[in-house]
Amino acid sequence: MFKISITDDKIKRLNELTEAIEDKKDVLSEMIRTAQDRHSNRQHKAIRNNQEVSLAEKVLWTELKYGDKNSEAYKIMRKQYPEMFELQDELDKLSEGLKNFSGTEFGFFFSEMTLSRLVALIIGVVKYVNKTDDKKKRFFNYFGRR
Repeated sequence: MFKISITDDKIKRLNELTEAIEDKKDVLSEMIRTAQDRHSNRQHKAIRNNQEVSLAEKVLWTELKYGDKNSEAYKIMRKQYPEMFELQDELDKLSEGLKNFSGTEFGFFFSEMTLSRLVALIIGVVKYVNKTDDKKKRFFNYFGRR
């Protein structure tokens, strides 16, 4: 059977990583919304079918959403908004760190959750709660009854 050990240190580190990711996501999301609101009609030169064309920035945002880092839209927008893409790079590193933490400390990557791993995680949490002091037990018991 797959076993997961839960400790205060693991929970603290998990919360730190998750909070850092959420904070950066919020900032990045606001930066993107602001740029889209202010500059959606700004024109950029791009190559389409071996011809130079002028594209509105809103078109590049759409291409960026569905494209990858090798796309022309990515290159144009990264040049236009370097601070956003640097923040996205930081976010990618944090997300990779969370994935690695999950694999190292819990024995699986959270994106690969299976029913057996979920059961093992629940058992690990129950064991953790049973080892904690009465205040934590009361807290967990309160939420467990809902």
